[in-house]
Amino acid sequence: MVKIAAYQGRCTDNFDVNLVNVFGIIDRAGKDENDFLCFPEGYLSNYKADLMVPLDHPRVRELIDYTREYDMVVIVGISEQVSEEAFNTALILYQGEILGKYRKTMLTGSDKKAFASDYELPVFEAKGVQFGVIICHDSSFIEPALTMRWKGARLLFSPHYNSIAYGRMDEHRTLVRNNHVGLSVLLQMVVVRANVIGGDENSLGYGDSAIFSPLGVPVATAPLFKEALISAEFDDSVFTKESWRTRQEIPLEVYRQLWTVASDDLKPREAQ
Repeated sequence: MVKIAAYQGRCTDNFDVNLVNVFGIIDRAGKDENDFLCFPEGYLSNYKADLMVPLDHPRVRELIDYTREYDMVVIVGISEQVSEEAFNTALILYQGEILGKYRKTMLTGSDKKAFASDYELPVFEAKGVQFGVIICHDSSFIEPALTMRWKGARLLFSPHYNSIAYGRMDEHRTLVRNNHVGLSVLLQMVVVRANVIGGDENSLGYGDSAIFSPLGVPVATAPLFKEALISAEFDDSVFTKESWRTRQEIPLEVYRQLWTVASDDLKPREAQ
């Protein structure tokens, strides 16, 4: 069995306060013998570029070392400093090492004002499972997750920082949940969403974290607006077997047409 956890909670503008909470959640999830633990988007830096730190920062090294305590992969968000640029990064940590990192691909308009772009779509392997990470707005598009699925990922982590204006919060929640159902079903992946709670007079983090089976069924869900640590167990065969449909069934001609229409659509933007 493979046991997967997702944390839903508040973060602050104080990196050290967030880090202490991360330590506590790692302890809770590790003692409960989870194999994977995912935190929300940009959790350590509260999704703010001005709280960016380099990966060799002493506090980051302290976190990396802390993961030696448990046989558990930890996915935690940070604003990563590289020279003068900030990246919206998910660190993948395992037993005192950086197993890898993923930087957000699909930046929103406000993201582009604060964060740099990176288009690497890596796939990682630990605990006998191949997995990928997308971040928030990435889940609105099938292409990043589809690429990872083609590379072998069968488990997909999707950390979010959804602080949404009150008037469109519920519509956004429905849309995002259905995006994850679609990704899990179409790509035959276990999809794990971890979101924030909290907010201010203008917007609210609603939570709604969940873990979806490859049938699109939410097998573990967090309540709205409340801190929670949820988990779900899957037989390890879920991450290796194929059902009645496989990617190899798709005729090459379909991909040729997809490439043609996508290329035609992109040409006007490339010329700008």
